[in-house]
Amino acid sequence: MTRAVSLRPSQKLVCPGDVLQAGVEDAKSPIAYGYGEKLYLYYSENPILNVSLGFGGGEESNVSRPSGRGSATDPDVIQGRPYVAPEKPLKRTPREKELYVPEEVRAYAGWRIPPDNELPRVILRFAEAKDLLVSGLLDGGSELAEKPAIVDVPHGQGHIVLFSNNPMWRNETSGSHFLLFNAIMNYRHLDVGREKKTGDRSQKSE
Repeated sequence: MTRAVSLRPSQKLVCPGDVLQAGVEDAKSPIAYGYGEKLYLYYSENPILNVSLGFGGGEESNVSRPSGRGSATDPDVIQGRPYVAPEKPLKRTPREKELYVPEEVRAYAGWRIPPDNELPRVILRFAEAKDLLVSGLLDGGSELAEKPAIVDVPHGQGHIVLFSNNPMWRNETSGSHFLLFNAIMNYRHLDVGREKKTGDRSQKSE
């Protein structure tokens, strides 16, 4: 039901019921109204949200080389040619990686790229691995670090709001209850504050 958002099963994450740190990535969204820059979320073996347009995200691949010469960290020297050091890969934020589209892809596969008004909007994102755990037992936290915690996805005439955490579980989540209430109370205005890029084919929200 959502474009560019999927659920990824964890491979090594152990998180039986922890308090984790997240940061508000899009403070202009009505879902984040009333919150500061950081928020502590209760998380317990929930799904990992994966946002991707399917174009690789500009990240380096860890697979071995097709030529079979050396490892991924060895210089790739082509026989009979002078060695030229490769360009350093650009550092991109998690959001830039998720929505990354190479220029050459835009030329021949532009039809696969959703218009800006249909792109998933990450509202909260989990902190970096070194800052992720606040309280509890956590192993393999790098798998969850910097992943989206709350995503707002336009769908038809409405929105699908995905919570990686459980915003209402006993009294452990009193700090995040209002994220859900914000989404409910502002269900007609969730496009407020959405970035509008050059070339956006969307119409301005009323």
